[in-house]
Amino acid sequence: RCTKQVSIRNIGPGYRRRAECTECFEKFNLAVEGADVLGQSVGQWRQVAREEGERLNARRQLQDARRHERELGIKVGQPLPDNGACKHYQKSYRWFRFPCCGRAFPCDMCHDEQMDHVHEWAS
Repeated sequence: RCTKQVSIRNIGPGYRRRAECTECFEKFNLAVEGADVLGQSVGQWRQVAREEGERLNARRQLQDARRHERELGIKVGQPLPDNGACKHYQKSYRWFRFPCCGRAFPCDMCHDEQMDHVHEWAS
């Protein structure tokens, strides 16, 4: 018989699952009929859960902010603004992606006008 120990998260009374050992691949049934809280009190567990929830919310907000930064400023399948030309270079239709913010602009001057930082060219 296998003696491998594993940690299982998010279980509670009434939990039933058929699983397989990751060490010996023996199949087993896991059923939790009841649970006793040992050590910390229920109030302490609530505090831990609240802190974990706040940490997850902060992480989601950071990920959303990063995702917003990565937006290009243009949409796929839509024509470029002014057919890709800008007021600085009317005959140029190519756009540049700037590594400082990951966004695309028709020229460096357009980037500097619209963003709150100075442009940086790729090396």
